[in-house]
Amino acid sequence: DVFASKDFAARRSMMLDAYRNDVDPGVHGAAAWLLRHWNALDAIRQCNQTLSTGNVENGRRWYVSHLGHTMTVIRGPVEFLMGSPPSENTWGGEGRHRVTINRSFAICATEITGEQMHQFEPKSDLTNGERPTQDCPVNFITWYDAALYCRWLSEREKIPESEMCYPPIEQIRPGMKLPANYLERTGYRLPTEAEWEYACRSGSTTVRFFGSSVELLPRYAWYVKNSNELSGPVGTLMPNDFGLFDVYGNVVEWCQDTFAMDYDKSPGKQDLDLSVDVSHERLQKGGAFSQIASGLRSAARSWTSPDIKSSRTGFRIARTIR
Repeated sequence: DVFASKDFAARRSMMLDAYRNDVDPGVHGAAAWLLRHWNALDAIRQCNQTLSTGNVENGRRWYVSHLGHTMTVIRGPVEFLMGSPPSENTWGGEGRHRVTINRSFAICATEITGEQMHQFEPKSDLTNGERPTQDCPVNFITWYDAALYCRWLSEREKIPESEMCYPPIEQIRPGMKLPANYLERTGYRLPTEAEWEYACRSGSTTVRFFGSSVELLPRYAWYVKNSNELSGPVGTLMPNDFGLFDVYGNVVEWCQDTFAMDYDKSPGKQDLDLSVDVSHERLQKGGAFSQIASGLRSAARSWTSPDIKSSRTGFRIARTIR
């Protein structure tokens, strides 16, 4: 009726105001989720067009890039307990330890979609057998593909060459070398494992950012129980307290680091991080649409050669913020 319509319009207006102006990325993400479920995608796009400055403004702890990526900004230094306790059914060297991230950084609220990858590589498919719509996360991505996208995006954002984390596009291939200070540079890149896990946890110390309940997982993650062996549109399920969507399930996400069973305590790991060679596996986080719940935990980690692509592998972007 008329009164119900007026009430809904008022609530919609309030959510749009929160989406546009609230400084907290968690509130921004929650407003985005609710507006999406109210079929207000056009209103979100219009807001993003005015917000896409590529800069942190008005005290916000998030920003929208020129190409529409919502980035959560995490002010450093931050310290947290990384990994998991023995009681968590762990594998892959997840021993709990304290980690400090000395820099501020930004991480994308969503995984990169087929549509976004198509902007970079027009020959790429918008959809495929496991990616039914173009707003699902891109898959069949190697580590090098993800690095190519980050370099391209950095160029589109007019980031100076001295701030690029990856070499020119024609040099991004097996055997490539990274600058020794790439984590100090502000170009787009993949998140480190520590950055990814800190952002995923969003202040929590439990198995998952919302606690330990497996029953709640379908509200936050596309996985074997609810995915029908397909990925889902990004931002459809509920975000964490930092406004990040799909940190569990959907596609497993490439990280910057080489794999080490005992995290960064392995001799020479820093040198290995700078040389991206197929003989040294790279880390992945988050789990995928085809996995069971035990693989969808904040501390869970997987690893494979950087030239491997699969139907369940994608990525999200990050960058250092000064």
